[in-house]
Amino acid sequence: MSKRLVYLALMASLCSLCAVQAQEWNRAAFWDGAYRTNWTNEAGSVTLRDGLSAAGYQILNAVQLKAWMDARIADGQQSVVVFCRDNAPETVVETVDENCTLRKYLNAGGKIVWPADIPFWDIGLADGTFTNYGSTGSSNILGFYGANGTWDVGGTVTITEAGATWGLTETWGSVRPAVPASVDIVLATDTNGNAAAWVKHYLPNDTYRGFVRTYDNSTSAASIEDIIRLAEYREAYPYAAAVNPADGALIQETECTLAWKAGDYATSHNVYFTDDLDALNAGTVEPTSTTDASLAVTDLVVGATYYWRVDEIAEGNPASPWEGPVWSFTVQPVTAWNPTPANGAVCVLPDQVLSWSAGLNAIFHAVYLSEDYDEVANGTVEGLQIADAVFAPESLEAGKTYYWRIDEFTPDE
Repeated sequence: MSKRLVYLALMASLCSLCAVQAQEWNRAAFWDGAYRTNWTNEAGSVTLRDGLSAAGYQILNAVQLKAWMDARIADGQQSVVVFCRDNAPETVVETVDENCTLRKYLNAGGKIVWPADIPFWDIGLADGTFTNYGSTGSSNILGFYGANGTWDVGGTVTITEAGATWGLTETWGSVRPAVPASVDIVLATDTNGNAAAWVKHYLPNDTYRGFVRTYDNSTSAASIEDIIRLAEYREAYPYAAAVNPADGALIQETECTLAWKAGDYATSHNVYFTDDLDALNAGTVEPTSTTDASLAVTDLVVGATYYWRVDEIAEGNPASPWEGPVWSFTVQPVTAWNPTPANGAVCVLPDQVLSWSAGLNAIFHAVYLSEDYDEVANGTVEGLQIADAVFAPESLEAGKTYYWRIDEFTPDE
């Protein structure tokens, strides 16, 4: 068919601690000899790898790291990965921005411990070379420059109260700190008060996961015991997390099951679901209460965006409910959408490539392009049938306005 584009109640602190400790870590460490290190020397990376392996951590090469992160994004397991080599491989930073696998892992509640060099200053390649991104590496992936403090101070760090709580015991000479205001938790400070070890959270309301940087120099050998304590430090997390569909996802069916990882204390859940974001924010959407960490929704409208929130309930706990963030997903349209260049774009280059997001179940596309609007609107200009959602016109002339249309064809016709 052708489609046109147009918990339990908190009885005592001991019970709370037991509930927290019951959550086990999926523990891993990245080490791949094909990828270079930066400040961490080869012997140091091997020592850290072997120490973590002896402690039960799964050692992953670059390809395995990608598969492991994808799996944790999907299943929401409580997980942590330590980078024994201080240079991220291109397998998990396919794009040096927030769309890469590594950032998606952080967004899904993953935890990374990173000793030594400035995060993402270089990106490692499988042939042993690297691409240098400098300050833009961490800025684009983490959302801030991870070494924006004063460099080369070299003074011995002071472990903060938070750092001691997280398990830091050994000090070092700080070289590449961050500005404290850039991070969420400061674990150690240099002599100027900058953050020599720090934590940045990516899951809403989180207090113990995210990106953990420590040992910001090229000379100190990181304490394996301290690294393990940082990696496995945990606090209670009473909020819903690890949602499916993922926030911002496109789904291809008109029914789906909302699912999430229950908060630590939850005995039931209030689920708010609507296509009206304003109503949700105004508190006028009635919730569905369930004891399952899932809820089936049906009769979804193609092309519509839906918004949902899960509040976690613990009967008898005065801190309950814990209000979750708002997530969304869109039911993919049957028409082509998201065109590039955008409708009404100006100053388009003569070699501009046309692209779009394919409609639901589209198997091929008919492209209509002309300087005449009516020819495109009426389909009197010849349409070019192509398999991919991208088309490069032979030539576009400067100073002219062009019109284009995509018809989508599905398997039923």
